Amino acid sequence: MKSNALTRIFSIARRECGILRKNPIYGFSMVVFPIAVIVFFTTVLGEGQPTDMPVGIVDLDNTTTTRALIRQLDGFQTSKVVGYYNSMQEARQAIQRNKIYAYLYIPEGTTRELLASRRPKISFYYSYTSLTSGSLLYRDLKTSVRWVLLQWERKPCRPRDLRQSRPWRCFNPLPSTFTQ
Repeated sequence: MKSNALTRIFSIARRECGILRKNPIYGFSMVVFPIAVIVFFTTVLGEGQPTDMPVGIVDLDNTTTTRALIRQLDGFQTSKVVGYYNSMQEARQAIQRNKIYAYLYIPEGTTRELLASRRPKISFYYSYTSLTSGSLLYRDLKTSVRWVLLQWERKPCRPRDLRQSRPWRCFNPLPSTFTQ
């Protein structure tokens, strides 16, 4: 019985090899094309994720709190602060000239509003021309702004929130605006 099964498998394999010889597209799609795809993707993506993408800053507040935010943004692997601009117009022109991929706008009085437990508007703008750079810089900008705003949130934490497994009510970051 074993020899009969092996004989059938051998005859099927011989038949399939004959089909591969008659139609070269099958050999191409099974051998040549997968090797070409592997070579293509290893050369294109050989360096991995982009790093040190240029980001600009429009800091009209210029306080220690906003400088801490900028240092935190510069600390991310994918973003690098390369320029400071005096207005949003200058930063927008830098994006249009491809000098930077995104910029962070910190209006005057941001720290004063944080200390007064108000909701300051810290905005950032990024170019989504390149999907990869846009999404990576969006992540970095959003994370750095949220962490700084979270540090200044002065919402009292009630013991009942902790007992009822709702600790997120104690840590609600102030909103920021996101623009593509």
